[in-house]
Amino acid sequence: MVLSFGPVLASAAIISFSEDFEAATINSFWTVREEFGTVQLSTEQAYSGSQSAKYSSISGGNKNISLIHDFPDLLKGTASVWLYDTEAGSNTLYASMFARDGAVGGDKFRVLVLDHDPSWYYVQKLGENPIKTRQRTVGWHQFEIVFGSVDVQVFIDGNQVASFPGDYSFDRVGFGVFGPSGNPNATFYWDDFNVEVCPAGVTEVSIDIKPGSDPNSINLKSNGVIPVAVLTDGSFDAASVNPTTVLFGQTGYEAGPVHYSFDDVDDDGDTDMILHFRTQDTSIEPDDTEATLTGQTTDDIEITGTDSVRIVAPEGKGKANKGSNSGNGGGQDNGNDNPNSGPGNNQGGENGDSNPGQGKGKGKSKK
Repeated sequence: MVLSFGPVLASAAIISFSEDFEAATINSFWTVREEFGTVQLSTEQAYSGSQSAKYSSISGGNKNISLIHDFPDLLKGTASVWLYDTEAGSNTLYASMFARDGAVGGDKFRVLVLDHDPSWYYVQKLGENPIKTRQRTVGWHQFEIVFGSVDVQVFIDGNQVASFPGDYSFDRVGFGVFGPSGNPNATFYWDDFNVEVCPAGVTEVSIDIKPGSDPNSINLKSNGVIPVAVLTDGSFDAASVNPTTVLFGQTGYEAGPVHYSFDDVDDDGDTDMILHFRTQDTSIEPDDTEATLTGQTTDDIEITGTDSVRIVAPEGKGKANKGSNSGNGGGQDNGNDNPNSGPGNNQGGENGDSNPGQGKGKGKSKK
């Protein structure tokens, strides 16, 4: 199990929770419902690791077997889980992952198998007819629901299968097995749940730290700057960002930009914003694996975005220590893929004199 919750839910920082079911007991993050069935950790099936959550129904009444979590605020973001479908080809019970606004009359979206269709996976917005999507097969399948600023998108096994236009949010997420008492009993397995969210009203944007570089190597002893691109995509225009509100660093509330410009850094035909931040102002630590940008648009809409980082040591040294002011020359990041393999020049890295448009790159997209 991996937990990485931000300290304050109301902040713009992205909040994430991952559950791999490798612990000895079900995590207290979950509310467990076991109405005519059980939830147990099992080694019989596992998408990763050695365990998954085994849901088994029993006779005697209507089945409601589920793990559910309620957040204190409405959220935007992504929830996903892997289902081992043991019952493909059979009419047994419903199995679904769902995310919803828990208020009375709130919107609910789910990816599911129906008790009366052994052949297809479905997507449904509560109150509307289920949409037939992909064929069922025995084995592991990923269900994913993405709440964006303009729609809700649903994916099965990485393929988009449905989209619901509108500005929706959720504060309850879960996955379970359900069905009337007369249905045959069934067993399903769930594994590798992940949720990555930010408060509703905050728009998650795609950012690219050090465009054109992969991995995004950062030398914490550098006296140079880190370029970060805010990417334009189908739902967000980077030109709408107010650069005076932008901050970047370990939590997204550290360094302000010393320079910004516009360029198409990911070669997709639209204009992105590139901002530069002094490395020494970001508070990024040697063990950090990601960094976050926050800010507002010119219409006062809050934004946030996160990308990976890889901390490297300066030439001939061990791991970089936070707070050291010893530089490596003219602010250039001499980072290698292997920090212990000797010097190597990472052009377009933490170079205060570099052209931010240099090295068209890897434009990351949000989930």
